[in-house]
Amino acid sequence: ILVTEAVDAPHLHRFLNTWLSNPPRGDAVLSAPQQRMLAQDVLWQLGRTVQRLHDNNFAHRDLKATNLLVRWSTGEPPELVLVDLDGLSRKRLMTLRRRFQGLMRLNVSLLKCPVVNHAGRLRMLLGYLRRPGCGRINFKPYWRVLEQWSADKINRQIHSRRKRQKAVRRPGA
Repeated sequence: ILVTEAVDAPHLHRFLNTWLSNPPRGDAVLSAPQQRMLAQDVLWQLGRTVQRLHDNNFAHRDLKATNLLVRWSTGEPPELVLVDLDGLSRKRLMTLRRRFQGLMRLNVSLLKCPVVNHAGRLRMLLGYLRRPGCGRINFKPYWRVLEQWSADKINRQIHSRRKRQKAVRRPGA
């Protein structure tokens, strides 16, 4: 039996679209610097959350923005909560490929969120890559691979969607 806490919080997309839209649609209006700080905090924390998940040898086959909830109240740091835990599995070894698959799924889902820009997705990656006391990180090779894998994933999704649409149009074939 798995007992979990009921979390009354919006998923990541809704949270970001509510608080980072211009003008904000949240309960209280945030200034542009407050919006920027909130976005930085959430996206950095997103990278750190995925890093801790992977460092503890857990993979999530459905890692995307709609499976992350953000609990936040003004004046407090945002808290990310991972949901849809049936996609979570413990691995004996977290290979670099498996790590990038999780990051790629998350990156692709963030591409669908209009308020998260290139810099925001990069902040998520830096949050993932940075370790305490490690100094500067040469993130560019990781970024290039992540961008390429994300583009390939999107192309596969488009191809799959077109195939399904053709099959629906020709039911008797």
